Amino acid sequence: VAASRVLTQNVSGVGDSATVQVLFDGRPTPSEAIAVGGGLRVRAVVEHAPVRVTLEYADGPERPEGEWSLDVRPSSDPEALVRAEGLRDAGKFDAALSALATIRQHPDLGVRAKVLGLVGRIALAQGAHKEAIADLELSIRMKRVAGAVFGEMSDRYALSSIWKNEGDYAAAREVLLGAQALAPSYPAGAMRSRYYEGTVSKATADLRRALSLFEGAALDFDRLGVESLWFSVTLARAETLHKLGRDRDARTLVEQLARRIPQTPHCTRAEAVELI
Repeated sequence: VAASRVLTQNVSGVGDSATVQVLFDGRPTPSEAIAVGGGLRVRAVVEHAPVRVTLEYADGPERPEGEWSLDVRPSSDPEALVRAEGLRDAGKFDAALSALATIRQHPDLGVRAKVLGLVGRIALAQGAHKEAIADLELSIRMKRVAGAVFGEMSDRYALSSIWKNEGDYAAAREVLLGAQALAPSYPAGAMRSRYYEGTVSKATADLRRALSLFEGAALDFDRLGVESLWFSVTLARAETLHKLGRDRDARTLVEQLARRIPQTPHCTRAEAVELI
């Protein structure tokens, strides 16, 4: 791979004292194990592919050892697209757009759609909301034709957030309906819809519905190991509980965030502290 990937795997039925080892092509590699409900969540960074990842674990003499393996393949995306994603993540928007310019007319429709989706996100980061909306809408249509289900869902969630921030809540919900329609093809991706629906409900002061959606999303994100969204939805739950006058429950959630503070994005950490 041209860019690193964080590989996450849940190991159920083991205690937090279990021994865990991750191997890349049979060689031990650094990893992190975090206790979660009913087991451990193990993370390792994959810098290069192809590679065979093996996870070995044991939880004392009374329980059998276990093993899990996965073959990680190289990304099929053009190098320019992978490079542009890294530049975008680093805030180097002009350099990212220059890299994308070389593949704007790529023969593969799926690649052109990914380029457009990334261009839309860069426009959003630069405050060009109208351009971002136009790019993402076209990217969604192209990804539907190309059968890129995950990419279409991701674009829909980004577009829904823009419409919500623009105050067009009907448009935000309409975009999310399209993501829900894709659920049979990618159930794990569709689970995120509850979080984004919750943000729209929260913005329209439908707080009880928002809280219900956030609670369901939090369970999904914790189970799937989607840490960044777990932090976001937990903060949203605390804010919603505070608005509902349930300050004790809100403080309990903030304490949960505090226990995971070393892994918390800086902006989420700051917002959580404001609620304490």
